Amino acid sequence: MLISKPVDVVVYCDSHSHYTPLYIYDNHRYYRIDKIEYVALEFCESGGNGLCYHIIVCGYRRKLYKAKDYWFIEAYSHYTSLQELPAGVVSKD
Repeated sequence: MLISKPVDVVVYCDSHSHYTPLYIYDNHRYYRIDKIEYVALEFCESGGNGLCYHIIVCGYRRKLYKAKDYWFIEAYSHYTSLQELPAGVVSKD
């Protein structure tokens, strides 16, 4: 079962209020976002919607969502941290 797992994100905000996520902070660790592949407004399979950042973090493709005032990643309910997510859990690539 997919859930929306809230995470803290370190972002760069430019003078036009465009956000660029740099790091994800989860379970007392920082994970550097290696690459942002693209950004699109999408619905989340686990519910909700928001600006979806298709990212590569720790060599894995993930979907990071920004919805109003919070950030979240789609994850299966039995995973407790970003580190435990195997490849392909969030994206179907």
